[in-house]
Order: sequence, then structure tokens, then C-alpha cells
Amino acid sequence: MKHSRPLTHDERKAAEAAYRGRPFDVSWSQAARAVYDGILTARGYAVDAFDGGRVNREAAKEFETPETVFTEAMGPVLSSGNPGEGEPATARHMPSRQEAIEAGLLVDVTKKAKRIGFNVAVGITKSLWDRNITKSLDLDPHEWDLRVRDMLLAVRLRMAGSATSGPWVEVPVVFPSTQGEESPQVFSIYALFHKDPVAEDCVTLIHPNEFSSIMGSPSETEENPSFDSL
Repeated sequence: MKHSRPLTHDERKAAEAAYRGRPFDVSWSQAARAVYDGILTARGYAVDAFDGGRVNREAAKEFETPETVFTEAMGPVLSSGNPGEGEPATARHMPSRQEAIEAGLLVDVTKKAKRIGFNVAVGITKSLWDRNITKSLDLDPHEWDLRVRDMLLAVRLRMAGSATSGPWVEVPVVFPSTQGEESPQVFSIYALFHKDPVAEDCVTLIHPNEFSSIMGSPSETEENPSFDSL
């Protein structure tokens, strides 16, 4: 089994600085520099974006409501069953997160999320789970739990460092390196904060490919919850 090493003190500090938009401390190690640059690159910044207090972020793209994004991501559970005459066979409805969980399209991590400070239900799409949590079959299941924790912590840290609120946010995630890897893994996910049609406010973590494939035209989101509620 492969085992990951924990991030060093410098690497943790560098990750926090990159998340919060702070300049890199030249006293930190080269490994910390790699973590810092990797997070900035994943977020779409130039690696020197914060050196002079400047931020060169591309304008964020508008897209449909977070409920619509969740509906599209959970596509296979959206069949309405037996359509009536004149109704399309694939008529769609807004699924509940419980439907998505029962269909195997969403992994519920609410208990883990509450232990690190979330006060809403949290889920990870099966696509993101398979691609980033359990991608390496050589990892012990305990390592999968650590990856879930690291992903959730990244979302919390991103929220703490965000100057704006909204129904979604891009989150760079850092996984410690495993045996045979020279540096930590750095990649982006999207955290979607939306209303559940049955239960409560919730957060769904989705893979960038899911997000980009279902982005649509701008629409009103005034009644949608924001990450300020976390």
C-alpha cells in the first residue's frame, strides 16, 4: 500500500498563503514554493500575482442557477418515470440529494464535514469521488478518508479567504504526495451551495469537467443561498 506523507510546516503555510491571496515568504522551502505556485496556477493566477499586491483574475463566468447545475450533474436520476400522453419520456424534475445518494451518484460526507465546521449537508459527486478520492487503488481506504478531509478543509479555507460571496466557488485542493511521487497533487474542484428540494441547504462538490459541461446562460440567483451561511 502507498502512504502519503504529511505536508511540512512550510508547505502548509504556503498553501494557506495561496488560498488567502498573500505573498510567498522567501524563507520557505522550494517544496513550499511548488505548492504555492501550483495552487495559484490552479486558481488561474500568475505565480507572481500577489507579489506586489496585484491580483490578475479572469472575470468569472455567469451560469445557470446552482439548482440547475445540481440537476444536470445528477442527470441519470431525473427520469420522471411513466410520462403521460404528449410528455417527453425524459421529463426532468429537481432531484433531492437523497435520490442522488440512493442512485449512487452522490457520496454523502456530511458527518465528516460537520466535524470540521460545516453546518449544512455536504456531498461529493461520484465523478469527483472516482477521479480524485479513490483514483489510486493502491491507497489504503484510510487514505481515502484523509483525502476527503483535505478536500473539505480546502473548501473551508477557501471560504475563509474569499472576499465575495456567491452560490459557487472554485477551490484548489492539495493532496500530500504518496510514495513514488515527488510533490503534492494540486487540482481544482467546484463547491456548489444550493437548496435541496426536500431537506435543507447543502453543498455539493463537483469535478471541473462536470461544472464546465453544464454551465449555461446567466440567470437570476438572488434567492439562492451563499457560502456566507457556512
